[in-house]
Amino acid sequence: MDISPDFNSIVIGIMAGENKIKVYPRVWGYVHVTSIPKNATLYLNDRYQGTVPQTLKLFPEEYKLELRKAGYFPYTESLTVSPGSNLSITAQLTPIARLSIYSTPSEAYVYLNDTLIGKTPVENYRLPPGFYEVRVSKKGYQDYREILTLEGRKSKTVNVNLVLLNGTLKISSEPSEAEVYVNTSYRGITPLTLELPPGEYTVEIKKEGYAPYIEKAKILPGEATEVITTLSLLNSALTIFSEPSEAKVYLNDTLIGNTPIQNYKVTPGTYTLEIVKDGYESHTVEVTVGPGESKNLSVTLSPIKGTLTITSEPSEAEVYLNNTLIGKTPLDGYQVIPGSYDLKIVKEGYQEYRVTVTIKPGETKSIMVALLKLEDTQTTTKVAKSTCGSGFILLLLLPLAIKRRQQK
Repeated sequence: MDISPDFNSIVIGIMAGENKIKVYPRVWGYVHVTSIPKNATLYLNDRYQGTVPQTLKLFPEEYKLELRKAGYFPYTESLTVSPGSNLSITAQLTPIARLSIYSTPSEAYVYLNDTLIGKTPVENYRLPPGFYEVRVSKKGYQDYREILTLEGRKSKTVNVNLVLLNGTLKISSEPSEAEVYVNTSYRGITPLTLELPPGEYTVEIKKEGYAPYIEKAKILPGEATEVITTLSLLNSALTIFSEPSEAKVYLNDTLIGNTPIQNYKVTPGTYTLEIVKDGYESHTVEVTVGPGESKNLSVTLSPIKGTLTITSEPSEAEVYLNNTLIGKTPLDGYQVIPGSYDLKIVKEGYQEYRVTVTIKPGETKSIMVALLKLEDTQTTTKVAKSTCGSGFILLLLLPLAIKRRQQK
């Protein structure tokens, strides 16, 4: 059977009742394939066909065409060959760029243009040439970002040292406005929020009048740590001296001891102090002590004075205590510090009178003196003393000669 070279004879079937084969002709189709760059390997329906450029003579049907070349991405295309068709395919092969990404620490997620491609280490990841945004992300660390330019048939390696995220340290105190020190460095006053690298820190909170507060704080990457405290007031102290000592001390009417009292602990505030000793006037004072303050108090107690009342016959006599003129008779209610005194009463034309007088605290003593004239030289002085009531002394100086005349 004569078959044209442009036809392919294919047996379709044997007609029933006929003793012959029916032949159906099929027309070839042509496909011309080339590549940029040249010499790519051609596969047709996964069967090796050689290298291109090449012209294929194909039966009319569907085909999968693939071109491969080292250093380039495979080129694939589906094509339909029709009877008598003449197709031309020029495949522009895309060169392969290779990207390797390493991180410290590893196991970080790697994103290219926000698309996850895996975890580090990523090695020889194949990409078309171009610009890419690389993001390396790991919990507790700052994201690493970089714009890369990848070139075809070249490899690029990126090494990333991830930086730990800062943690947040929140510090508050009651009362507020306390000074904050972190690892001995001043950082501000409460309330305070700090961004710190991960690690362990010593936090010290100080406020005048309050005990310092110290706490260890562990800062974790990307997490918040709180330090909250109520500061304790510092105790204050009182030191009390008196002259003379051994005086009783009352603090807000409560006996706390005898002087000297040293470093008596009190809470900050205002107090009434009363210092008492027999024979002395009590001393009352209001004292305010601040937090942590030590206050010293020194008191000289004043003795309770006694009282002298001195009269003389005749009056207008000068009165001396320990040789100090204190006035003329009559002398009423003269106050003196308790003790023993040399009392002298002097009047011109009369004999000087001397006596030792002892005054007790709070005592009232009255003295009456009858003075003897100087011209009565033959007079023998007789002193009569009598006590009239509490603390009252009567002193009489009577000339014996006058007394004898009265008896005659």
